[in-house]
Amino acid sequence: RIEIKLIENQKYTKNIINSSLDIICASDKNGNIIEFNYAAEKAFGYKLNETKNNKIELIYGSKKEYKKVNIELNEKGSFIGEIQNKRKNGEIFTSFLTASVLYNENREKIGTMGVSRDITELKEAEKQLVESEEKYKDLFENATDLIQSVDMNGNIIYVNEAWKKTTGFSIKEIQNKNIFEIIHPD
Repeated sequence: RIEIKLIENQKYTKNIINSSLDIICASDKNGNIIEFNYAAEKAFGYKLNETKNNKIELIYGSKKEYKKVNIELNEKGSFIGEIQNKRKNGEIFTSFLTASVLYNENREKIGTMGVSRDITELKEAEKQLVESEEKYKDLFENATDLIQSVDMNGNIIYVNEAWKKTTGFSIKEIQNKNIFEIIHPD
């Protein structure tokens, strides 16, 4: 009965791991992959049997990336941050990884466990947003029209170069100024 219960628990645990939308990988104390869920198979393009007993370094974008994570795991026991991973086809992608060292009941290191998510699309959207903001700022800074932004009370929040040049005010002079102190009452 104990053996049947153990097998049922193992199947249940395996089912939980494989139903996760996050990438879950584990390695033994020698760095060999021992767990690779369905999300990992989909993200990396490897099947579990292709990764078994391969080094975890296989899925990192570079040796340098692997070493960065490994150093922090050895020093702190955990790693949290963005990393570069590599798919089976060689494509590099960005993921957000949380990893930790696994210990046995005697506090001896028995391996590592990592949970990550592909954030490539998020990083691309972030890059496009920054580019859009830079274009917007460049457009306003180089416009020949006077452009200012004020809050609901008329306090000056932003002015462009043309505004400063035409009015003769410096940034320091307009700080804490209200637009109604500058414009003609009419």
